[in-house]
Amino acid sequence: MSKLTMLTQMPEVVSVVLGDQMGTLSDAQNEPDAEAVAAVMGYLSSAAKQSGEALGFGTAQKVTITGPNKACVLYIKGTAVVTIYVDPHKSIVGIEKKIEQALQI
Repeated sequence: MSKLTMLTQMPEVVSVVLGDQMGTLSDAQNEPDAEAVAAVMGYLSSAAKQSGEALGFGTAQKVTITGPNKACVLYIKGTAVVTIYVDPHKSIVGIEKKIEQALQI
């Protein structure tokens, strides 16, 4: 079973998109607009890495974005970008821990 499939079996996970920093889609589960998500998150990951370095955090590894109806956790590993949309009404910290255990981060 792929890690993406394993992630989407978690009740808190809505969808998963795997891409790269150039915005190229590699794989997706349960995301109808995966190409657009990969493109936007590829750009966002590059901006996050640059911002992290400029602010003294070092290279950004994770970005969490929440709104009233959607939330996602963006993981950056090398050139790979994993975008995981999650239930915004659940504990984001708890979800992140479960995801990190599943991805062995």
